[in-house]
Amino acid sequence: MIIFKNEQYLPCSIPEISYTYERKTISDKEAPLYLREDLFVYPKNTGFIVENNNGQFLVDSIDLLQLIRGISVNDICHNETDFEEIEQYYRYGLIGYEKNTTAKLIIPEINQRYFNLYDISQTTWFCHIPLKIELDITKKCNLQCKHCSRDASPITTEGEMSLQNYVDVIQQAGKIGVPEFSFMGGEPTCNPSFIELATVARMSGIRTLSTSTNGWLINEDLAKKIAILFDSVQVSIHGADSKTHDTIVGRPGAFSRACKAIELLKEHGVPSLNISCTVMNENAHQMDAMIQLARDLQVQSIRFLVLFSKGRGCQLNQWKIEEKLEMANKLRTLSDKNINSLKVQSGGFPSYYMIGNNAAIYGCPAGRSLMYISADGDVRACGNLDHTIGNIRDKKIMDLWHSDAMIGLRKKPSCDCPYTDICAGGCLSNEYWSKMFNIDTTPIMT
Repeated sequence: MIIFKNEQYLPCSIPEISYTYERKTISDKEAPLYLREDLFVYPKNTGFIVENNNGQFLVDSIDLLQLIRGISVNDICHNETDFEEIEQYYRYGLIGYEKNTTAKLIIPEINQRYFNLYDISQTTWFCHIPLKIELDITKKCNLQCKHCSRDASPITTEGEMSLQNYVDVIQQAGKIGVPEFSFMGGEPTCNPSFIELATVARMSGIRTLSTSTNGWLINEDLAKKIAILFDSVQVSIHGADSKTHDTIVGRPGAFSRACKAIELLKEHGVPSLNISCTVMNENAHQMDAMIQLARDLQVQSIRFLVLFSKGRGCQLNQWKIEEKLEMANKLRTLSDKNINSLKVQSGGFPSYYMIGNNAAIYGCPAGRSLMYISADGDVRACGNLDHTIGNIRDKKIMDLWHSDAMIGLRKKPSCDCPYTDICAGGCLSNEYWSKMFNIDTTPIMT
């Protein structure tokens, strides 16, 4: 068993990949052991991801975990390898001596025909169900950000799915065991059924629920409801002052509304509050100031996203490769400086850290653990990719997840790196990696 950590943005040249694990000696090998709590198990192409409140772990087999029902170590273990595995489970709190006869392994039921679609020797890592689905629940937005990749506006609604379509998608995801769901848009709170859909997600068994908002519509009442339903909220702020932010989003007062939204969400106890900032010419000089703003607002993290040439974003000046590298180096410095007070993260920039030695699988999660569904039902591996795999109104999640296009993403990358069985390459919206995985950027007509 090894700690699971997914490094999404990676250097292409990897001198060494290793992992570490810890064991805790079990002194009484005759006493009965129990699972300490329910463990959620997700099958990968090889092995499993096991999740509890302490995090996610990769295991080669769940055979020993299935045996732990008040049975002692001596009865379970038959060799040193078994002892080592059990002691890792003990170290990370998956098992213990506390009697818990109700705890169980929760494993999604997956039709064998999906496993039969793959030649495992030819695949890089992927999960047999999506571990996260990002769902746009509206095309509409009350702002008009000049960089919006969705080209959303107050009047953009054409082609949206019906409320029942959204409910069907959420319930279907819960039924197959998808653990994490993110409501996106447009502006999610512009959907009048925003809270009702979140309630459906919780009732359907979705364990982790997140959303991204501009904060404009969040008042006391909505903040209270969000705090009850959501584990994580990301608030988009694209400038360290009202002049910069309001100009970028096209509406006076948006900055103060976003800051007030964070205060309200914090007061009502949202577990995780974060800021997202898209870096463009208009605000690139404010990265330091944005970090100070995040500190002042007492959020857990700030994420800087590179400008994507999509939607209205394609009308803006795009960053050159050397400019992205320069900003990545600055982000590394800012991240190092703020490591104890604030998480400074990035998306789409060149990697500025080497892969950690406690990482277990590597590369972009698009199509490997992540699925994106647009407001009109189009399914893609990621919201930043244009290639449409099919429509959720026509096919089930599992059939789309194991469609030919998705299977193609899971083939080992065509490079000489010896770690292709655990490496899924860099961000697939990057032209280099899209070619590596032979991604056809022409949308499929369905």
